[in-house]
Amino acid sequence: KKYIEILMKLRSENISSEIYPGEGKIKKQMEYANRINSPCVIFVGEEEIKNSEVKIKDLSTGKEINIKNENMVNEIKKIV
Repeated sequence: KKYIEILMKLRSENISSEIYPGEGKIKKQMEYANRINSPCVIFVGEEEIKNSEVKIKDLSTGKEINIKNENMVNEIKKIV
């Protein structure tokens, strides 16, 4: 449910986004993101959900940041 909420929020802000299609280890998911030339990825796990945060990784720099959900769109717009 949380993934869909994030997806819809990004799309409502005209940020092209998708959820990884299917199950897979992080390595496979990152390979997919690189293959489709994604500028960044968002990681959401139990800890992030508990803290109302997401982890954003800029794929051009490798930099990762944890950011509150309400600041997510602004941070992603800086990357894309």
